[in-house]
Amino acid sequence: MASQNEAMGDQKGDETVSLRNWALSLGVAALATLGATGIWSASASSPGGGPGGGWGHGHGDRLGLELFLRQLNLSDSQRGQIKTILSQQRESAATLRQQLQSEKAALSSKFFAPGALQAADLEPELQKLASTQQQLLQQRLQTAVAIRNVLNGGQLAQAAQLKAQLQALHQQIHSLLAPAPAPQ
Repeated sequence: MASQNEAMGDQKGDETVSLRNWALSLGVAALATLGATGIWSASASSPGGGPGGGWGHGHGDRLGLELFLRQLNLSDSQRGQIKTILSQQRESAATLRQQLQSEKAALSSKFFAPGALQAADLEPELQKLASTQQQLLQQRLQTAVAIRNVLNGGQLAQAAQLKAQLQALHQQIHSLLAPAPAPQ
C-alpha cells in the first residue's frame, strides 16, 4: 500500500512538473508573440527601415523601452528623432562603459592579489564603480525621458496598456510556476 501511495505521489509530482513546464512554455511563447516584431533581430533591420527602425542594435535596452517602441505606431519623423537620441546616447555612454570595465578590472585585480584582504580595502574601488554605474543609470534615464517626450498621448496610453498586459502576464506566469500548496 505504501509503494502504491508513493507511486501516486510521484505521478502527482510529475504532473506538477509537467504543468510548470507547460506554463513556462506558454509564457515564453506569449512574450515572444508580444515582441514578435523582432527585439532580437534589430541588428538585422536596415537603419530606419521596418517596424523597429534598427534602434537598440539587438542588445535591448535596460529600461524596457525597446519592446514598447516596437509595438507603437511611430511616424517616420518619430523614428528619426528616436534614432538620433539613441545615437547620441551610445556615443556619450561609450566612455562611461570603458571606465566601468576599467574599474571592474581594478577591483578584480585587488581582490585576487596575494595577501590579506579586508572589505574596507576594496572600498575606494567600489565607490568608483558605484559612481560610474550611477552615471550610466542617470544617462539611460535621461535617454528614456527624451524618447518618451517624442511620443504623443495616444502612444503613451498604448504603452501604458502594453505595460499593464505584461505585468498581468508576469503575475500569471508566476502564479502558475509557484510551488503547489502542501497537502493538509
